[in-house]
Amino acid sequence: MQRLDAEALLQESAIAGYPQALEYFAILILDGKSSSGNFSSGLAYLTDASDKGQANASYRLATMFRDSIIVDADEQMYQSSSCLLPSKEVWKRKKNWTAK
Repeated sequence: MQRLDAEALLQESAIAGYPQALEYFAILILDGKSSSGNFSSGLAYLTDASDKGQANASYRLATMFRDSIIVDADEQMYQSSSCLLPSKEVWKRKKNWTAK
């Protein structure tokens, strides 16, 4: 019972716009520990927390993009268009590229 009360208070605080509550509630949702939302709502809370300066939320979003858990519309368009994909030769040359 206390857990549900704590989750309800956290959700109310997130809805009120408190940055830490936005981040914590988003993580509860995204980690599947809350029945109060789905992936899209968790992502919205996390994005809002990041926009309000929560560094951990920004890091979590960045790792989700890096790991292709989420992709932006431009990336989806790029991946769906075979004419825009680099040739095998370009990828072979890319393996030899080094950072300066």
